[in-house]
Amino acid sequence: MKTNLIMLLLLLSGFAVKSQTAPAPANTNPNPSATSKSFASPGCVELGGSFSFTSQSFTYPNGGGTSPATTVMLFAPYVGYFPVKGFELGLNPFSIESISNGSGGNTTSLLFIFAPSYNFNTHSIVYPFIEGNIGYNSKSIGTSTETGACFGARAGVKLAIATHALVDLGVQYLVQNYSSDGITYPTINNLVIGIGFTVNL
Repeated sequence: MKTNLIMLLLLLSGFAVKSQTAPAPANTNPNPSATSKSFASPGCVELGGSFSFTSQSFTYPNGGGTSPATTVMLFAPYVGYFPVKGFELGLNPFSIESISNGSGGNTTSLLFIFAPSYNFNTHSIVYPFIEGNIGYNSKSIGTSTETGACFGARAGVKLAIATHALVDLGVQYLVQNYSSDGITYPTINNLVIGIGFTVNL
């Protein structure tokens, strides 16, 4: 009887020690925010680009009138960073603009645009945004190079089609100024409707 009681106590002690040293079960539902950032949150980075068609006209000085519309294609790579929620410091580096006019002439321009914006969180897949534009543009025609400042604004919506992917739909108004060798050329007024794709990290 005494021997049986000792054996039972030893078995219960071994079970208790085994229970205390067993590893804790793995967490099967980790917090997603610990490894990734949601769009428009502080520290979020946005990368991508857009492609657009433009209706463009030239406004001549001293009451010279306005030229017929010219077709423009623009490819604009994009990088942005959110220092605070909603506000984004954006940049369109080395955007390429191809211009075709009615007379058959073609011109390629290079643009570098600073594009700060604010993205509104609607707690859905839709993020409306407003954006300011200011920068520099340059184009070569024959042996001459024309340069100048550009400025404007853009507005639209970004649609979150996946966890880290967005489709960008926007309308932009951009004014471009060019000069060369002391000569100021007609101001270019652009109305741009574009679509883009970005990812957020």
